[in-house]
Amino acid sequence: MSRTLLSALFACALVLAGCEEAADRAERHYSNGLALLEEGADAKAALEFRNALRLDEAMHRARFELAKILENSGDYTGAVVNLRAIVEVDPTHAEAQVRLANAMLLAGHADDALRHAEAALAALADDADALLARAGALLHTGDGEGAVGDAKTVLTSDPDNATAILILALERERAGAKTQALAILESASARAPEVLSLHLATVRLLQELGREAALTARLDAMEATFPDDPDVLRKIAQRRYELQDFAGAERAYRALSALRPDDLEVVRTLAGFLAEYRGVDAARAELQSRADIAPGMHQFRLMLAQFDWSTGQPDRAVAVLEALIADASAATRDEARLLLARIKAQAGDIETTIDLATEVIETDPGHAEALSLRARAHLDAGAFTQAGFDLRAALEESPSDADLNLLAAQHQQVAGTSSLAGDHLAQAVRASGHSPAVVLEYARFLMASDDPRAVAILLDEALRRHADDPSLLMARVLLHERLDGAAKAIAATEYALSRTGGAPAFRLLRADLALRSADPDRAIAEFEQLLASSPDSAVAANNLASTLAEYRATDPRAVARAYELAERFRDSSEPAFLDTYGWTAFLSGELDEAKRALKEAAAGLPDNPWVRYHAGVVLTEGGEVRDGRAHLRAALELSAGHVPSPAEKIRQALAAAQ
Repeated sequence: MSRTLLSALFACALVLAGCEEAADRAERHYSNGLALLEEGADAKAALEFRNALRLDEAMHRARFELAKILENSGDYTGAVVNLRAIVEVDPTHAEAQVRLANAMLLAGHADDALRHAEAALAALADDADALLARAGALLHTGDGEGAVGDAKTVLTSDPDNATAILILALERERAGAKTQALAILESASARAPEVLSLHLATVRLLQELGREAALTARLDAMEATFPDDPDVLRKIAQRRYELQDFAGAERAYRALSALRPDDLEVVRTLAGFLAEYRGVDAARAELQSRADIAPGMHQFRLMLAQFDWSTGQPDRAVAVLEALIADASAATRDEARLLLARIKAQAGDIETTIDLATEVIETDPGHAEALSLRARAHLDAGAFTQAGFDLRAALEESPSDADLNLLAAQHQQVAGTSSLAGDHLAQAVRASGHSPAVVLEYARFLMASDDPRAVAILLDEALRRHADDPSLLMARVLLHERLDGAAKAIAATEYALSRTGGAPAFRLLRADLALRSADPDRAIAEFEQLLASSPDSAVAANNLASTLAEYRATDPRAVARAYELAERFRDSSEPAFLDTYGWTAFLSGELDEAKRALKEAAAGLPDNPWVRYHAGVVLTEGGEVRDGRAHLRAALELSAGHVPSPAEKIRQALAAAQ
């Protein structure tokens, strides 16, 4: 045999051996994954199934097991990707089709769910899971009769199937027959008291029907049936809280805490509930008891310090944290230092803040939070170069952190590099998911840069994500007023009112825009309606009184009404309210009161032309002509560009004060 032929045969043998070895390794990973699943080690099992798929992409057994793990962990997107890969190659894989149908229904895609359920039934006729998947899809597409038919088919062979019973009940509920739906659920849960889903559906319907006694009894039964189930106890506690059964909620939260004494989130939830229901002292006592019972669980002491700080007891928090720093593990010491640094920063102790952050950075040079804290402290101290070093280091670790980018923008603005500040603000907006607060910060920057069109684009994008946010809607109205005038601003206000259910802030704004459009009648009507619905509203009372006084000054009844409304502001510390009171007092003949109030108002609002005009008129009338004319001249200068403007009235007052 020639050397060439031997080489070729040897190469083929190597390829075959490699293929066989890869297949064997894939099979071994798959078997390991199954064994890990039996042990409850789902994360490790998922890794084994992924290893199997890297070696053999066609091993759909492994892909299906991986999809189930992803689904159980809440990663529905990952589960769907793998399930689709299976059914594209093997549309007869009934269980994959059923799981896809359920995932599509959960995502709100009922038509896709129905398609996958039909494919499952085509592959495996009369399969109960496939029938139930189709029933759910039919119910959501409006075919209640078809859904009931599939559910009843399942119940023929499995009379206590909970999913089928829930479908029957939901169909009755959607048909408006909630009492019938409740009867179905109560009968089923009596036969199968261990099925949680039946209890939960029953609780929801009892609450909707207002049957409080039955609802309380049902929750009691659930507590007795599922005393050791943390998820059930959590749901019971939440439901009792919604029903304002605070004693029952506390009982459930404490039972949950007893089951999971070391679960920090459970303890935090219990403390939060106690703070609201029994008061801060009771919540603190609970946290202190946890720290005392388990002194080695330093996280409880950290939680106690955080609680003390958040409830206005920083000295207590500092004492706990200093003790932790002295005797805790290295990791906990750094957490304690960071919290203590935040407390010191809030108190204005810049030097200690820098020292504490530096101690953390010395053990972890890339600690983004510590770098950020130290950078902010350096900025407050005017050490801009040091702040810049820390910010660059922090951004290397967390380039997409919204707060860090906001701080970096502040630093760049102080340094006078506006373009870089804008870049950081744009990054902060993206990183925060267009958080309204961050968007408004960027909008202010763009307005200061005289780029209102960019602000309009920014607000439109933010409102696509947060359509009902009042702060964004308000910014949009004010921007329209600046760019397009009152008419567009009024239209934007009407839209904001529709999105916010008629929020008073936008009703006030609509009235203010009416004044700027020289329509005082509309403004007065709006203020009257607002005051009727909110008689204690100081803003509505002030605005109505000031509008009546300004635009109905020749009508004695209007003036009397304005003075009556404004009298509540006689001793106010708010200059705008004092201005209204002083002007209505003047129109009502109370000159001394008017002089006192308007002098205070003008001192508090020296740049407001209307306040200065009122003060000027009253002081002139009261014999203090020189001071009165000074106020009037200042008011005339300030009135340029002010809408509505008192300029013409000021000129008349100046002419009369010769």
